[in-house]
Amino acid sequence: MVTWGLAGIWRGVWLLSWVLVPLWLFLVRYGHRQRRHQVQRFGEPILMYAALDDGVWKTDADRRRARSGDLHQAMKLIRRMADRRSVVKNALVALALVLSLVALGRPQWGTRQEEVHQAGIDLVLCVDTSESMKAQDVAPSRLDKARSEIATILSELSGHRVGLVGFASTTRLHCPLTMDFRGLRSILDHSLSYGPGTDVEAAVAACVRVLEHSEARSRAVVLISDGEDHEGELPAAVALARQHGIRIFTLGIGTPEGGPIPVEEGDASGYKKKNGEIVWTRMVEDSLRQLAQETGGEYYRATATELEAVRLAEDIGRLEKSEFSQTMTTHREDQFGFFLLLAVLVLALDIVLESYVRIAWEDADEPV
Repeated sequence: MVTWGLAGIWRGVWLLSWVLVPLWLFLVRYGHRQRRHQVQRFGEPILMYAALDDGVWKTDADRRRARSGDLHQAMKLIRRMADRRSVVKNALVALALVLSLVALGRPQWGTRQEEVHQAGIDLVLCVDTSESMKAQDVAPSRLDKARSEIATILSELSGHRVGLVGFASTTRLHCPLTMDFRGLRSILDHSLSYGPGTDVEAAVAACVRVLEHSEARSRAVVLISDGEDHEGELPAAVALARQHGIRIFTLGIGTPEGGPIPVEEGDASGYKKKNGEIVWTRMVEDSLRQLAQETGGEYYRATATELEAVRLAEDIGRLEKSEFSQTMTTHREDQFGFFLLLAVLVLALDIVLESYVRIAWEDADEPV
């Protein structure tokens, strides 16, 4: 929340800073008028003309022609050149100011690829998406609580390859093993959907398929569920995990007291019923605890503080690690340096023009 607030403040300051551009142009115009009034009060043009340095003219021929020519024509040339120089200078400074403000806004576009090397394990997050996960005995719902727990786990992990499987009566691989946790969180927030039934055996089998070709020294599954298993055999799931040397860590979501399952029927809402009675779902810890203990993992119960998610991540971090490398595509590369360089070059051009602009003599009959 603090980071978001500071970012919002900075964005507001940056947007307000664009007021500087028209304000600066107004002040330049106002100052130009004031200087012209002061010059008119200073004295006769002949005095100002006499004060000019000979180096203002481009060539010696121009200087001699100006000194021997018509005073008013020379003053017109000087005034016009001064106005031109002022316009060019102010335009360059304004352009540099705009480029600097664009750079401060940190423009981003394009993509870049980089190869990331880390040491970790291969891990699959297996999330229960059955209808019982709609229950609100933990706020805002069991599935939303599961998402929050996973976000905490991922924030404590680094260097691991993580996949995502969702399961109800059927399973679905939402994300293969990846080190891109940002993309994984996006899939977690937007791709999970509810389904009927719960089949833990099929869920473990799906995780095994993700991990069976892994060459990592340690492979694990974090199974997040309320423990209600209406289909599949738990002993078969245990045997399958042990056969492939996969540890299963389980995280129980819900309460032993349980709650009803919300349903939406058109514009109305209510609770799931069976034979006219409201269906009540409770967390079943025994099956989750058994699954973890018999595969070398640990069981945790979700709490409001989510300290159990931190402990789970620490336990995973103590497993033997392997070296991984993965090519990752990073989006929205910073481009502020390009605009900052342009601003510096524009200011440098202004300095160069200031040093080398000279006045060339023009015929008296040429319009001025």
